[in-house]
Amino acid sequence: MPIDGMYFDWCGAFIQGSCAKNPHGPKKHYDIDGVIRVLEWTKNHFGPDGIVVGHIGGGAGEYPNATIEGFLTMAVTLEELISTTDIPRLVDVQASLHFMGATARSPLEGQAFYRYKSERPEAQALGQREFTTKTLLWGYPAWPHARGLYPSSRHLTNGHVYMHDGPYPDWGYSRMFKTLKGIDLSQFYFRDFAHQTAVLLDNAFVKCSTFYNDSHALIILGNPESNQEQEVNFSVDLKAFGWGEKDKMNITEISGAPSTFKNTGLRNMKEQLLGYDFRVYRLVRIEK
Repeated sequence: MPIDGMYFDWCGAFIQGSCAKNPHGPKKHYDIDGVIRVLEWTKNHFGPDGIVVGHIGGGAGEYPNATIEGFLTMAVTLEELISTTDIPRLVDVQASLHFMGATARSPLEGQAFYRYKSERPEAQALGQREFTTKTLLWGYPAWPHARGLYPSSRHLTNGHVYMHDGPYPDWGYSRMFKTLKGIDLSQFYFRDFAHQTAVLLDNAFVKCSTFYNDSHALIILGNPESNQEQEVNFSVDLKAFGWGEKDKMNITEISGAPSTFKNTGLRNMKEQLLGYDFRVYRLVRIEK
């Protein structure tokens, strides 16, 4: 079977990169020359189109490393958090998500399960949806554990096995994957919820981030920190994408969730989002 690349777990320095092999020294040591040699060989072996993914989280926190990440196609991060089992607030993005821009990043959802691990699947689904919405608004779609993929996974809770096939089959990752399938985000500019100016909102609970290029735009609306349904009116300023104000285009909602969206000519469009939910709208520029 042909192999496109490799995944390396615990791929980093400091605590998760320590070595206890006796021929190297009598005690644990923290140099990572061997790790670098393996990554360099792997990168050369699979070539420029190969995929090399490394998990850079650590048991005591996050340890980004520019040298290691320079060999990676993607760094998986955020699984372990210091001092909290809560999903981070939207504004409290870990520094490692933006660390030097050495490579692409994808947050791992460990903390979503740590927070909801003792609860029934519907509560876990809510935590998964919260994490998914926040990672989309951060601009780093989540990297889930296999156990988090609905509806086929099982979860052992309080001694009982619950099947994730009830009324919550697509609240998180699977809907995100279906939404983004076939879209190469590397071909877009990104503006997060704190810096985008293209979409105007009238509800402070609802946040927006945007991906855009010369011909397409993705508008991500999220209700990241409220478990209550939120209604929002929003308008789109095409000039913020570098497009003409009178350009013709199509806009569609593509996230696959029940939607109240109605296209009113990019002005005062209405939408309703359940607690922690998200929507994705695709704009296609058809005439300049």
